Amino acid sequence: MEELLDYFNDTKIDWTAKDDKMHNTLRTLFALKHEIPALSDSKQTDGNPTTNILTVTGNTSLFAYTRTLGDSEVLVLLNMGNSQATASFEGLTSGPWSLWLNSENIAQGTSRHQESLSATHTFSLEAKGYRVYVRGIYEEQEIAPTTIHTIRPVKTEDNRWFDMNGHSVKIPTVPGLYIQNGEKYIVK
Repeated sequence: MEELLDYFNDTKIDWTAKDDKMHNTLRTLFALKHEIPALSDSKQTDGNPTTNILTVTGNTSLFAYTRTLGDSEVLVLLNMGNSQATASFEGLTSGPWSLWLNSENIAQGTSRHQESLSATHTFSLEAKGYRVYVRGIYEEQEIAPTTIHTIRPVKTEDNRWFDMNGHSVKIPTVPGLYIQNGEKYIVK
């Protein structure tokens, strides 16, 4: 996976190769989806987060949006270009944010640190880079590679099953990874 992926064309993936960057990114995204309300989805439209695409000034390769549900808010920044890019984004909620995912260092494991963002903020991202921020103050912590110690699942005792996309399933029959009451299960 040394190749930069083209978002709009099919790229073959060698699934046997170990890729810490992809592994850590996917694990963290799955955990965030289950932990942060702004990333949840509901079958009822009124229970879903709102998505707001931010105004970009200075570069057409960068794209950003926020998802908000109540006081939970997530900011996603994407560089869809083949080179590093810098741009200003308007429409952010100013205040403390925690950087949870950063494409520049995700291969070493996830880390989290605080940043104070203003309503109009300038970001610089590597080629095909991304960042995911969660609004609020969270404990800063460096985490060992391929482990996610800081995200704790919300345990429920309603015995519902969820697939890795966060969708509720009656009974898992298709092989894959599932979550029930905050525990992971593999169906073979």
